[in-house]
Amino acid sequence: MRAISFFCFVSFLLIGLEAGSGVRFAYAGGLLPAIATGDPEGEWSEVDPILPVLESHPWRGALPAAFVALGPMAEVGPLIWSAAAPGLYHQEAAIEFCRDTIGGGARLPTADDYYWLSRALGARNPLWGTPGFCVDEYDVSLLPDLEGRSFWSSSLHPRDEDYAISFSGGSGVIDDDTPYSGEAVRCVIEVGR
Repeated sequence: MRAISFFCFVSFLLIGLEAGSGVRFAYAGGLLPAIATGDPEGEWSEVDPILPVLESHPWRGALPAAFVALGPMAEVGPLIWSAAAPGLYHQEAAIEFCRDTIGGGARLPTADDYYWLSRALGARNPLWGTPGFCVDEYDVSLLPDLEGRSFWSSSLHPRDEDYAISFSGGSGVIDDDTPYSGEAVRCVIEVGR
């Protein structure tokens, strides 16, 4: 078992107590799954690993050429994640880029998609401002093009349409921003299991 900081340990205890009561954590008015059940080796070890999409990957031939051309890809659960697209986009342009420029079923990831990606990268609770916020074991080296970038999700803030949900690649934190800010873009394609 990896050593964790005192902050994460205390956060885990608090989360375990709250999760044990059947409570789901709220983020910005929406619901995301509780991250702990009180068993650090149980649920936390069930997070999907990050797998590189190599030439021999069974889905590689079915991916759009523009998606593959972005660079190294990774599979996490039922999603194939593209490399970061060049440039910065506002949120609507990011949605259009994945849907129209990349095509082939590509879409901008949702806030939930980024939640599970952050968990796969080692974050215990990547939701800023929630009970048990903890990203100590987040490992930016597991996926290329994360460091120093924030990425758009397709999700709007559930209580304020003037904000959209973004993901900080360098820290693994899920937060919000105005949809007109320039952020990086990654696309995903759902391939199933």
